[in-house]
Amino acid sequence: MPARARKTIVSLPPYMRTGECMNIRIRGRQLSDDSCHIGKRIKESRQERHWTLATLSKRSHVSISTLSKIENNQVTASFDAVVRIARALNIRFDQLLDSRGPAFQSSRHTTTRAGSGITFSTEFYDYEVHSANLTQKRMIPLHMRIRNRELPPLETWSRHEGEEFIYVLGGEVELHTGCYARALLRQGDSAYIDSSMAHAFVSVSPSDAEILSVCLSHSPLGPEIEQTIKKARVARRSNAERRIDEKEPTD
Repeated sequence: MPARARKTIVSLPPYMRTGECMNIRIRGRQLSDDSCHIGKRIKESRQERHWTLATLSKRSHVSISTLSKIENNQVTASFDAVVRIARALNIRFDQLLDSRGPAFQSSRHTTTRAGSGITFSTEFYDYEVHSANLTQKRMIPLHMRIRNRELPPLETWSRHEGEEFIYVLGGEVELHTGCYARALLRQGDSAYIDSSMAHAFVSVSPSDAEILSVCLSHSPLGPEIEQTIKKARVARRSNAERRIDEKEPTD
């Protein structure tokens, strides 16, 4: 499918560990600029607040060593790490992936064309973030490619605030959770989980499995932004009522 045209790699080789982003190919796979820029944006956001690595580590519960490697593009940040870092910095998850998003508006709408999402990878999964240019949202829609054929180590399992909807787009995948027996999901199957429960995926099909993962966080942006969201809801309802009167779509 179109997303395959934008392949990424898990980490940078030693000679690229200088903080600079470059477009190269390793074993036929092109490094993603999006993955490179995550570390740069984290570092810039941290320095804007005059925080040390230790301060960000304490607030995000991500180790100093991991933060340093992420900022210097020595490793690619996991989804969980990006979520925790974004929450500690009191900014959007997707703002660390792409800082070009427009300001919050009362009428929500965006379109992501096939293969045009923001991409990053971990050792086991490839991610493509959809609707990344829509700010102040609570849902994070992810197109995921599950590359691993063995269960990841327990310490790498995902665990983040909120809930998660999982829909299998292609192949077969095992869903492993910390509280339930593993579940085999085939194309067209879905699952809904409490994402604060540790969970991981394994592809059990000949090719990599693909899933749609929609993550919902109840308070993803911190109390200050929560007040903005509440005010925006009032404005959105007012605008929706006006559009209904004008016989226009509400979103």
